[in-house]
Amino acid sequence: MMGVAALATVPASDSLAAAESQVMLRPAAGAPGTVAKLTGRGFPARRRVTVKTARRRLALRSTNRRGLFTARIRVPRSRFKLRRLVSVGGNRRVASLFRLRQQRDRASIGEVASSTGARVRWTPLSSLPGAAIRLRGLGFRRRERLAVSLAGEVKRTRSTRRGRFAVGIRAPARAGRQVGTVRTRRRPLRFIVGVRRAAPWSSPSPSPPPLSPPTPPIDAEAVIAGAGDIAASNPGAERTATLLDGIDPNVVYTLGDNAYPAGAASDYASFYEPTWGRHKAKTRPTPGNHDYLQPGARPYFDYFGLLAGERGKGYYAYSLGSWRLYALNSNLAMGVGSPQETWLRLDLAANRAACVLAYWHHPRFSAGKYADDVRSQAIWRALYDANAEVVLTGHDHNYQRYAPMSPGGAVDRTRGIRQFVVGTGGNGHSPLVARLDGAREAGDDQTLGVLKLTLSRHGYDWRFVPEPGMTFTDGGRGLCH
Repeated sequence: MMGVAALATVPASDSLAAAESQVMLRPAAGAPGTVAKLTGRGFPARRRVTVKTARRRLALRSTNRRGLFTARIRVPRSRFKLRRLVSVGGNRRVASLFRLRQQRDRASIGEVASSTGARVRWTPLSSLPGAAIRLRGLGFRRRERLAVSLAGEVKRTRSTRRGRFAVGIRAPARAGRQVGTVRTRRRPLRFIVGVRRAAPWSSPSPSPPPLSPPTPPIDAEAVIAGAGDIAASNPGAERTATLLDGIDPNVVYTLGDNAYPAGAASDYASFYEPTWGRHKAKTRPTPGNHDYLQPGARPYFDYFGLLAGERGKGYYAYSLGSWRLYALNSNLAMGVGSPQETWLRLDLAANRAACVLAYWHHPRFSAGKYADDVRSQAIWRALYDANAEVVLTGHDHNYQRYAPMSPGGAVDRTRGIRQFVVGTGGNGHSPLVARLDGAREAGDDQTLGVLKLTLSRHGYDWRFVPEPGMTFTDGGRGLCH
């Protein structure tokens, strides 16, 4: 969510110095009430500068010959998605745009901010006793000593040169609202974690005993295998790539976040290429939010080329025997009437395949670090209307299998679509949490692996293939509608 906006707009009649006036806005997006820091340069030296937004004005003075100024302003609410901030000094006028965003994952993610601009974000907001709580901070002083405490447990760390930190701490054993603190030399930031009572229904889905491989259907047409959340500096991606070596599928699919930490060209070269890259020729990928940490996911499209579909879109379709497969892009708009949803409906109408499968990054249904995501509900509706069979997703770093579901989130064993969350490609795990609606049929948050699907004229077999040394697996068979 955090970004930097550098915008410079001045009258054409101004001098060359004026043409170099600019304002940096950090962050450039966030929820209403965010404390944003503006840093300006190229303004008249030692002159008054006024920062205006809505009905608020902040008067300050630029310094030294470079005409620098800094200001902090709390971004107000707006009925528009963009809030305009204007910095005026002499005949210099620079407009900055702040993108207002609603707080996402409100039920699972918390965030606090201080008046100095320091921010702490933690996940999950509510957990079981002993579960891992992950905290991330930014806007702190460089190399500042920090102490994170929760129910007597203390973790000490330092912020980076960019004023950031990340640390994990365990949820306390006592149930209820527990207050933690992030202490610095300045005023501490307090965060609240809800601890739920452990109960038989609240533990993650137990690992079933190992299954014998289902007998392949006699009309098998193709085998596909893959996962999401894949290649990082750890050895996980190599272990799952070795599984693909043994399966030798017709198609390798990826479910986004292919190269960590930021989807950069160096991340693809260092971590993805030596592992999953050896299956590149038969890979049909989708991008994740980490791929979009680079502008327009440029390194993702550069690396996969034509395999990734049209540059800037990243959604495409292909056929395997009786099946039509859709690789979609959940980082773009997926709502009713969006270009992606319109394209999908047109392609479904033009290609009346016997069986339909789709995959993208952010899961429609999940209960782990992330919760159900309604942004893909219109896409689910389009697939549901076309009697689709399977949806594959990643994002949550665990494995989940759901009962056939309707677009609104009800179990529908007549026409529903079965969803798998397969965020097990290599970059670690995130814990599962309970679902009381009975929608999740299997789950595991300790095992890396890939999901293999054998596609036939009348249905599909699925089998989760675990990394060596792990016993969790999941398998079964479904029929096409």
